[in-house]
Amino acid sequence: AMDVWIGKILKKVNLENTLIIFTADHGSDSASWTLEMEKFAQLNINNQKTEPGIVPTLAMKIPKSIIPFRKKLSEKYRNIRDKQIENKIRPNLEKINELDLSPYQKRIMENAVSSIPKVYEEMCHVPLIISGFHTPKKIINQLVRSLDIFPTINEIIDLNENDTIVDGKSLLPLINDKIIVEEPVYLESDVHSFSDSNVIGIRTSKYKYFRNEKNSSKNIHLYDLENDLLEEKNIAKDFDDIVGEMEDILKKIKNRNFEQNVDVNIDDDEIKKIEEELKKLGYV
Repeated sequence: AMDVWIGKILKKVNLENTLIIFTADHGSDSASWTLEMEKFAQLNINNQKTEPGIVPTLAMKIPKSIIPFRKKLSEKYRNIRDKQIENKIRPNLEKINELDLSPYQKRIMENAVSSIPKVYEEMCHVPLIISGFHTPKKIINQLVRSLDIFPTINEIIDLNENDTIVDGKSLLPLINDKIIVEEPVYLESDVHSFSDSNVIGIRTSKYKYFRNEKNSSKNIHLYDLENDLLEEKNIAKDFDDIVGEMEDILKKIKNRNFEQNVDVNIDDDEIKKIEEELKKLGYV
């Protein structure tokens, strides 16, 4: 469906003076499903449905002056809802454990039952196509980051970087057959503040490292991507030195001070419109 509409759009675009960026905010493991997995996943969608109940409605009616209380009330509801879903899906998770599956297949099946925060390759390896204005047709195999997209646009269209604070670095040298130093990629799973299962990590061309967002000694994973692309063997316990190196990189990135010189003034009517849109999308 996307391909058809992208085609329709491109037919209306003058690629001689238009830069096209095609990417995504996350990947998906559904491309790895077999037909049986797809049916299994569809059956489990109903298990994750819950009635909204009165708590969310009440929470949204609480005045903004006591937002901390509203947040606690919403969090309490989410915890109850998640517990209900967990009780529904537990039998299916136990069923998966009884099947003769590889670690990768088991992970895919478990995610078909219950989507959990994770940064495995199937979820963080995203498409990136830069096409059109001043961009030759070629394939780049070096590891790059979503963070690099904006500075790449800046350089391609010759935007004055002095007027803009930009993180990441331009990929234009790679596009022009030059060499740039590979940068480690920062990863994070769902960023719901109420969840204790969120993870953060680092990916290089050789290793993937991640651990619990709040506790660096919890849920530690390390994978050798050159020899284990499906991330089936966690080698964290055998390579403390590499874990330490990756953790140092992670902390340096997390501790960076990001400047923001943009002064945003939004009136109450605009805030109300934004909240309504967020409600429709399920974020509020």
